[in-house]
Amino acid sequence: MIKLISSLVLAGFCALTIMVPLAPAHADDQQKLEAFLKDKSLPNISDPVELPAVKAIRDANGLYTQKWVGESFLDLREDLAEATNAGKRLLIVFEQKGCIYCKKFHTEILSKKYINEYVHENFVLLQINLWGDREVVDFDGTTVTEKKLAGRWGVVNTPTAFFMPEAVAKDSKKSGRELAVFPAFFPGAFGPLTTFDTFTWVKIKGYETGLSFQRFHIRRLKERGLG
Repeated sequence: MIKLISSLVLAGFCALTIMVPLAPAHADDQQKLEAFLKDKSLPNISDPVELPAVKAIRDANGLYTQKWVGESFLDLREDLAEATNAGKRLLIVFEQKGCIYCKKFHTEILSKKYINEYVHENFVLLQINLWGDREVVDFDGTTVTEKKLAGRWGVVNTPTAFFMPEAVAKDSKKSGRELAVFPAFFPGAFGPLTTFDTFTWVKIKGYETGLSFQRFHIRRLKERGLG
């Protein structure tokens, strides 16, 4: 257990996450994971060489962002449809000016070229200002401001990210938080390897297996010689 926790620390898990009891290793679960991954195309486990950092930019509200983040009318159903049509997954991230972990997400995690390119190629990043006044149409058709959406989704800390499904019923009565396929994720509070593996897990739809992300992450750590 001590060795496992050390590996997770190296990967950037915060102390709160480390304190969550890990599920005991079961041979059957490991076999299921290996069978699931057998025909999956996984990205390199890390940057093969140290490449120049990708520089983040600041938007008009002082939020850190990426050059490839596009504009949105903030109708989340439309954003989801556009992402799916482009063969990508929609990631909704609540951020705020002055947030140290928001800054870290953009300047220390997405600054790594291999992570930045993987996220850009496979995800549409939609940033929501925790204190913003822009109107947003939630997946159930409710229109609220950004800051009220944060309250509706139970967002307190930033950055808080939600990975959305590929499709949502037109008559859905659920909010985005209820529809998210992966538990609320805190990019920036985790290191590059944990973050990268999380994006990979969602991309390959590992959440559909019923297996824990931790098991996949530990497998990837071992591939990196950290397990």
